[in-house]
This record gives sequence, C-alpha cells and structure tokens, in this order.
Amino acid sequence: MNANKLIKNFIGKGKWAVFFIGSDKNTPAFAYTAGLSHYGLNELLITGNLSPQNACGILNMMGDMLLTRKEKDPQVSGFSHGEQVSLGGAYPLTVFNANRVARETLMLNTHGYYHGSFRAQQIVFPDKQGRLPTDPTSEFATGEARLVGQPLYI
Repeated sequence: MNANKLIKNFIGKGKWAVFFIGSDKNTPAFAYTAGLSHYGLNELLITGNLSPQNACGILNMMGDMLLTRKEKDPQVSGFSHGEQVSLGGAYPLTVFNANRVARETLMLNTHGYYHGSFRAQQIVFPDKQGRLPTDPTSEFATGEARLVGQPLYI
C-alpha cells in the first residue's frame, strides 16, 4: 500500500498515520504524523534515537491530547510554541513550531499527501539533567534530538 492510501485509510478510521524512520550514521531516528491536519491540527514530529514503539507512542498520545483539546475548544490547532507537556517521565517534553526545513526534508509523506500545505510542531525531550537541545550545555545540543534546522553547538 502506498503512503497516500495508508494515510487516507487511517483518516477514514478517525485516526492518523505515524511514520518511523530509523537512524543511520548521518541522521538520528525520527517519526512524524500524517493526518492530524485533516482534523484541523498541526502535524507532529519527534527526532532522536528513540525506539519505534516509544517515538510512535509519544506521537499517538500527543495526537490524542490535541484531539481532546479540539473537542473542548474548536479553535485549538496545536500546542503552544514552547509548551511543556508531561507524559509521566522525569521531565516534560517541549513542543516548538517546526520550520520549513523540518516539514520539507523529514516529513516527506505528510508533505506529499498535503502538497506541502500543512503546519507542524516538533517535540523535543530533555537530556538527563532536564536541559533542552536549545541549551548549548545539553548533551543533545550536538545533534541527536536538536531542533531541526537549528545550528549545532560544537
């Protein structure tokens, strides 16, 4: 089944698709949604060397959160830029608006399905000291879970 049919199938069931791309020597693993836009919501992206189960689980939980918020307030389209979201871990995840680089270079199936016309947000997780990849002292500031399109701190 091609990606567009898969996305359409999930939307037909009231859900969305999640695509996981494993890491290689140059690129960390990442996962993203395709189909949240159908419900007037931002698509979601997460980067970093997470297992497929963890990455996809986080995206599905956060997608469900957005749908619940939209049911309560039809004006909701996504998380607030910089919003911290707790999923029960030691530190909350933080959500940032994704830039064009992230949407066009990583979220290929979503980009193709919506012909480039969609909004997205990137979920980032802190290091073991609670520092975000936007902090140059974070262990993730040099690549694995940094914001896509942001400079590396070296």
